Amino acid sequence: MIKKKYGDRVKDKIPFQPGETQFVANYQRAVTTVVNEMDDEERKNAEELVDSWNKDGPPGAYQLK
Repeated sequence: MIKKKYGDRVKDKIPFQPGETQFVANYQRAVTTVVNEMDDEERKNAEELVDSWNKDGPPGAYQLK
């Protein structure tokens, strides 16, 4: 969910371009950084969205990607 909803933030944390080996190697660290930088409201909204997607699945636009 973080990848889909906050993908731009994650990419901004990685000093490499998509497709480079180093990009993949640093991806999880970037996701963790983004989650740790979220304020309480963003984290609460993300948790609610995860619950919703786990129950009902992601919206069609995200499924197509």
